[in-house]
Amino acid sequence: MKKRIPFLLFAGAVALGIGAVLLGVHGRENGGSPDTETDVAVEDAGTHSGVSAALLPSADWDGPSSTARAVVLRADGRRLELSAEDHEFAPLEVAANEALELRVELRDGDAASPVLLEADNGGILDGRPGAVARMPDAGGGVAFRYVVGGNTGKYTVCLSQGRRQEMMEIWVRPAGDES
Repeated sequence: MKKRIPFLLFAGAVALGIGAVLLGVHGRENGGSPDTETDVAVEDAGTHSGVSAALLPSADWDGPSSTARAVVLRADGRRLELSAEDHEFAPLEVAANEALELRVELRDGDAASPVLLEADNGGILDGRPGAVARMPDAGGGVAFRYVVGGNTGKYTVCLSQGRRQEMMEIWVRPAGDES
């Protein structure tokens, strides 16, 4: 019996290790966030330099507490301009699986540093789950496409540059919910 205990412990540890590896692979395939920053390729602003005029803001910055601004093109053609106050945008309500075209400008952003976009609560950024990095375009903004998930609830898109973060909250309400 004493010889079986070490063997059973070894076999259990191997099984646990294999299970952890399999869960890690499954998590990444289903939109898990990258383990390190090297997993995220930074795309040059040149790929987004031909930003549609519909994604450019129409007015100057709001008051001094405005830390970012965004233009959102909805799937139904509506255009919204949002302003972040103290690093948070007002919640946006959309339909399940709605595709949004966005362009976000960070007030006093660093044009030489990439902006990391993360969809931590689901959804797809530029055709892929997880994180995407962008260099700011000539106007200091980052343009991207976000497809909201199919479930009701809160989805978030976080934009980070250095130690700074801006948060977008996107809500999908149940059909017929007017609250």
